[in-house]
Amino acid sequence: MKDVICAGDERDFKFLELLVAQMFKEPNKKPGIAVVIRGDEGVGKSFFVERLCDLIAPYFFRTSDPEHIFGDHNCQLKNVILHHLEEAVWPGGKKTESLLKHLITGPEIPINDKFVPVYSVPNHLHLFITGNPDWLVATGFRARRIFALHASDAHIKDFKYFAALQEWFKSGGDAALLHYYLNYDINAALSELGLGDIRMVHITKEHIEQQKQSMSGVKEWAVNWVELGEWPYGEVREGHCYVIKSLLCHDYNNSPLGKRQPLTERQFGIQFLGLFPLVIDGLKQNAGNGRVKSAIRVSAPGASVQERNSSGKQADAYDIPPIAELRKVMDFNFGGESDWNEKENGVSDTKTIRLI
Repeated sequence: MKDVICAGDERDFKFLELLVAQMFKEPNKKPGIAVVIRGDEGVGKSFFVERLCDLIAPYFFRTSDPEHIFGDHNCQLKNVILHHLEEAVWPGGKKTESLLKHLITGPEIPINDKFVPVYSVPNHLHLFITGNPDWLVATGFRARRIFALHASDAHIKDFKYFAALQEWFKSGGDAALLHYYLNYDINAALSELGLGDIRMVHITKEHIEQQKQSMSGVKEWAVNWVELGEWPYGEVREGHCYVIKSLLCHDYNNSPLGKRQPLTERQFGIQFLGLFPLVIDGLKQNAGNGRVKSAIRVSAPGASVQERNSSGKQADAYDIPPIAELRKVMDFNFGGESDWNEKENGVSDTKTIRLI
């Protein structure tokens, strides 16, 4: 299953193995991490989790209905160690996101049975989420509650491959696998991965994709432009792009995202500048007033950044660094390197910014 769940990434597989072993060796200890596996139908992502359910039975609960987790009645979560949310569509919303975070890290679960007062039980849930949709779980910049993987299609609908695995499992492989997990050296694995604690999960490329899918408003609008490698209404000089502030705000407000969440120019500016912190030696730089400095320049000592508008008048503008620098800043926000698809979107020289 390694070539399906963690194709080509030994570190990802080792960390997944560590999380699974910890669930069997120390079921009463929560790692504070949910495992998210996304992939096309038939690649085998659910097959992997189902075998874990077989090993830990009867202490598992499997469902494809998010209401069984986030709905009004959740007595099915009692006495559960492994919870598999399978092929479910993420419902979104702040309330749902908050409930998910609590299930992953909270020490207790409030249980709402029918016709009895709400009561709490110890939270021993180890959450596995599998599915096909692009957006499986809400996660913000540098979120550390998610370990996300993208399943390979190397054995998509390969019925003989999975039938052979199932036969091995039924003919003694289950006992061998359980013995392996129960005798797994957690401390040695942490040392090999260079981690002091199992909660120090590294950010995978799939985790970054889930961060992008979780975005909305100015975040999503700006990341789309950084992905494309261009800015609207700007003029490029020596690699920097100069854009009149009101025009950039106008472009956002007239986009589908902006029409859902319109902003004033000031509101837009605060959010836009905050997306691109000035990072030196891996640290955000703070201004004198305690705010984080932005890599995008809006003013210099004694002078504002200004450009001439279509009427020939001076207008306040943004001085936006080269796209390669902005992508590094976004990677800092994500906590890892994103695939920016430079060959696909035609950006061959990231020292300049293309304009529409």
